[in-house]
Amino acid sequence: MKYGALANADGRVEIAWSFVGDYFRMSWIERGGLQMTVPGPRGFGSTVISTMVKASVEGDVDLDFAPDGLEWRLSCPTSNVIDFTSSLDATPPSWKV
Repeated sequence: MKYGALANADGRVEIAWSFVGDYFRMSWIERGGLQMTVPGPRGFGSTVISTMVKASVEGDVDLDFAPDGLEWRLSCPTSNVIDFTSSLDATPPSWKV
């Protein structure tokens, strides 16, 4: 709420996800917020959305502090985010993260 698109009324966040083959892809893209600058030393928030997410789903995370807004993208094997065993009992898959 202090930085980026959520810091003012003009900002917006686009969240998208898809399944491409055996991969899950997700993105969080901010636009219209405060002017972005590359932060100094990584703080707790940057660590959570990059290093911890990457480790928890064994995927790749791209984090870009573009001047016009933050861009975060995740790509990982689908099996690392969806528990397919739940489909055996005809219930929707459950998310691991």
